Amino acid sequence: YSHNIQDSHAIWFCQVMIGCQECILCSRLQNTSYCIRNKQYSPQEYIIEKNSILQNKSRFDDYANELDFVKSNQ
Repeated sequence: YSHNIQDSHAIWFCQVMIGCQECILCSRLQNTSYCIRNKQYSPQEYIIEKNSILQNKSRFDDYANELDFVKSNQ
């Protein structure tokens, strides 16, 4: 569900990420960790939010469509 990811891991519903880890619903970040919607969290807060987001599988298509919307407007 991500686009244009380089040297990153544990990335969900993100685009244009370089050197990042543990990010969800983010765009255009470099060397960043534990972010949701481009906001950085503590590792503990991030895990709680991540679990909540990823448990709701019925929203995955909505999240992917958000990326497509952002991508088409850049």
